[in-house]
Amino acid sequence: MVTRKSGQKKNSGTRKADYHHGDLKRALMKAASELLEEVGYEGFTLRKCAQRAGVSPSAPAHHFRDAMGLLSNLAVEGFGSLSPVLRTAFLKSQKSGVSSCRAVAIGYLRFAQANPALYKVMFASKLDADYPELKAASEACFEELQAAVSKLFPQKNGEEIRAISLRMWTSVHGLSMLLIENRLNFLVGKDGFRDLSELEADWLAAQAVQIP
Repeated sequence: MVTRKSGQKKNSGTRKADYHHGDLKRALMKAASELLEEVGYEGFTLRKCAQRAGVSPSAPAHHFRDAMGLLSNLAVEGFGSLSPVLRTAFLKSQKSGVSSCRAVAIGYLRFAQANPALYKVMFASKLDADYPELKAASEACFEELQAAVSKLFPQKNGEEIRAISLRMWTSVHGLSMLLIENRLNFLVGKDGFRDLSELEADWLAAQAVQIP
């Protein structure tokens, strides 16, 4: 009887462990996202993430090679979240008559400002840019941007559209990084900018709409 009870407890424990293991990847991704918002990209470690998820320091190895592996997966999710934001902005602009490029640029800026830590991870230099899933997710975002540019410049060929889209992406990315890093605060009060929203509006007028 004692042996049977012991076996029952062991089976129960195994089922619980199996269940937890099945959720481990998602638990770590969630913990990583929360941790990034608290300590930033620079303060992130796999050990801290494991502790946040309530698992042993060695547990992440079941799904991720190292911290960069986990962050690469998080970056994929980030681009996966950004793509529909750009797509929605583009589709709404078609109905409202607003410039497609302007709408997409605003959607991009708002995403970066709302998710600063995640946004920095998405473009982190230490990540493998050729990681298949990350590469595909990045390309999907770029395609959404190209769709907006194509609508604004229907007379342009494919090569020209790609060039304009690249210029727009690099420009809006640069502005996004400067804003979330608070590197433009020194301009407030100068050149007629009462706040950063006015600076942002000025940039949109010059870059997102009037692209040569």
